[in-house]
Amino acid sequence: MVLSRFPLTLTAAIAGVALGVACSSPNPNTPSVSFVTPTAQTPSNNTTFNYADQPLSLRILNAVKTGSATTTYSVEVASDAGFNNKVFTKDGIAEDPSGATSFTIGVLSGNATYFWHSRAVVTNVPGVFSATQTFFIRPQITIQPPGIFSPANGTSAVGARPTFTANDAATTGPASTLFYNFQVATASSFAAGTIVATGVIQEQPNQTSFTPSADLGAGAYFWRVQAQDLTNNISSPFSSVSTFNVVPFDMTQATILDNPPNEASWPVTTSITSIIFTPISFEVDFDRRTSADRWPDFPFGSGSIQYTLGMCVNPGGAGHWYCSAVVLFWFGRDLDASTPPEYVGQNWFYDARWAPILGYQPVAGEVVGLFVVQGPQRDGQDTTVLERSNVAFTPWLTDYSLGTASVRRIKR
Repeated sequence: MVLSRFPLTLTAAIAGVALGVACSSPNPNTPSVSFVTPTAQTPSNNTTFNYADQPLSLRILNAVKTGSATTTYSVEVASDAGFNNKVFTKDGIAEDPSGATSFTIGVLSGNATYFWHSRAVVTNVPGVFSATQTFFIRPQITIQPPGIFSPANGTSAVGARPTFTANDAATTGPASTLFYNFQVATASSFAAGTIVATGVIQEQPNQTSFTPSADLGAGAYFWRVQAQDLTNNISSPFSSVSTFNVVPFDMTQATILDNPPNEASWPVTTSITSIIFTPISFEVDFDRRTSADRWPDFPFGSGSIQYTLGMCVNPGGAGHWYCSAVVLFWFGRDLDASTPPEYVGQNWFYDARWAPILGYQPVAGEVVGLFVVQGPQRDGQDTTVLERSNVAFTPWLTDYSLGTASVRRIKR
């Protein structure tokens, strides 16, 4: 039998047939008092408790007496049936006139069986200890809070249904399968009425992710996550709270400038791994740039081009995006060949080919998207279906790494 509420109560009841004790008084005008020893206890033998259910509360039904006398109770809890190794004892527990006497014992070690009994003491005369009952406390299990991974604090999430990813929680003890309780809210308090998306997801290897089933509108949100062992009814503390902005985006709905018009529909086969801003460049890297399965080189003039670096911008935050891959990179070209961040407007979008965003210069903190496409795609040179990366969003001048952002702004 497992009790799900705590503090848990151990009850000593009165048996129909019990040992009797007579308490004699030296004063002939004071009558003797007889009382019986508690013998039946609930919960019954072999009750099991979770470690987290502690501290346990012991409850003794008051002894039945033939007369009025001062009554206290003694309790012993031991790790052996002979009570040679007592882990808790208490005498002089004052009787509660309500009919039952309760008190709390200390926290006991887990993964152990305990034995306990009680007796009444009437006018300083101790009765006989009750029959021994046992209970088992399961091993101690602790669960650390999961780690926020993505969206990280202060970043932007792409699309109306962003994916939330947490680093799996560390545990000690024999925890069962963990589940992760994701919460997304419009307020950092997560008060009732502010939570707009929730999900309980079974643990996945290393990281666990959740995607809402309904769209989130544009704007600021907060999210947190908690690990839960539902079998043992144990939960971790919530993670830290991360704030992020939802940036509605669908590249197929964006206006593609000076690139193949079908570029947005190309398969996404690589991920942006980092964006680093420096005074002379913004260095954008991706996982298939130099790896064994790196993107191939494409003929270009007398040489070759591996990929073209591009940007998506949303002028004025109006909701319509413009995307264009502009800077050509051959294999091994330095990543700092992009341009100084403050010169994007004049060095990237400098003529009528980019008319809707002619001369457009992002400002610090403005969310932009960086991406790469295979081959030399400036001026729409290749209309075949090739491959592209995801669009990684970050506030302008804020570094981005593996889906997270760190506040590392350019020093002027």
